[in-house]
Amino acid sequence: TEEEEASVSSESSFFKVYPNPVTGSFTLELKGDFLFEVVHVEVYSMVGEKVLTKVLTRNWKQEFSLSGWPAGIYFNHFRSDGRSETGKIIKL
Repeated sequence: TEEEEASVSSESSFFKVYPNPVTGSFTLELKGDFLFEVVHVEVYSMVGEKVLTKVLTRNWKQEFSLSGWPAGIYFNHFRSDGRSETGKIIKL
C-alpha cells in the first residue's frame, strides 16, 4: 500500500524505511542516487540500548526484525563515506 511505502526520511536522505509503524519487520532501502561501498546500520531503543547492528555491502535493500523487542520508539542510525543520518521507527 502507499502507507507501507512511505519513507520516514526527507528527500535529501539516502535511505527510506518501511512500513512505519512496524509490527515485526521493516525494510531499509538505500536510495538509488547514493552509491556507497559499505553502510553501517544500528538500531537503538529509547533508552539507548543497541538492539540491531549490521554492515551492508552493496545490498541496497535489507529486511530487519524487531520481533523480539517491545513496542515503542526505536532510532536507526546509518553511516557511510563520512555521511550519517538518524531516523525513527515506531513498533506497535
